[in-house]
Amino acid sequence: MLTIPQHHSLVDGVVGYLREELLDSEAYPKGEYLREEELAQKLNTSRGPIREALKILEGEGLVKILPRRGAIVVDFSAEEVDELWNVRYALENMVYTRIIEHDLFTDKSCKSLMRILDTVAELIAEKNAAMPYKISVCNLEFHLEIARISQMTCTVRFLYQVYSQMRQALMRELRVPGRIDGFVERHVGILNHLCQKDLESLMQDGSHSYFTERKKNCELSGQTPMDPAIGKLVMGDIGT
Repeated sequence: MLTIPQHHSLVDGVVGYLREELLDSEAYPKGEYLREEELAQKLNTSRGPIREALKILEGEGLVKILPRRGAIVVDFSAEEVDELWNVRYALENMVYTRIIEHDLFTDKSCKSLMRILDTVAELIAEKNAAMPYKISVCNLEFHLEIARISQMTCTVRFLYQVYSQMRQALMRELRVPGRIDGFVERHVGILNHLCQKDLESLMQDGSHSYFTERKKNCELSGQTPMDPAIGKLVMGDIGT
């Protein structure tokens, strides 16, 4: 029997435990049902916090709650991941544009974000089994912190949902040999462009990374990759 640490709220503790189990273990494979009663017994708590935690995890795309049947573990298809990349690309370009046009990126911002990347570099050097999950946590915080700098409250909320739902795909990628190579350097590049207020280079690099991932996802699903210019056109329409 597990017990949630006292310094956590019950719901936060249950969410954290289940999220890590769903993302970084084989305890709950796709299609598995999560029963409130069983989880409550396992975590030594009542069914109320379990129920609330499952609702949060449903919002993150990790489970789907079915009436009178419980919550079932789900995964995103290649087409759904592709759609998430579309949304992420558009929202991040809005964030970068606002930060640079309103001169919101400071030395303090850069140092704070570099500390996150220093942690990622340490995790990569350790090469332990928990690395993909821990890096996904750092990656989420890195991009969310940039989003918060933009002071676009609604956009930050939207991006949190998108980033959370993309963590499954990210962790799968991090487990592929060689995929971790250049991870820190790519993120340092984002900071350099923000420091230099170079929006054009930032969007070009983002477009390259974004459409490289989209092309790979399309190939997996048998779709035809979208031309990068289309994504930029969509971004232009959103910005008007």
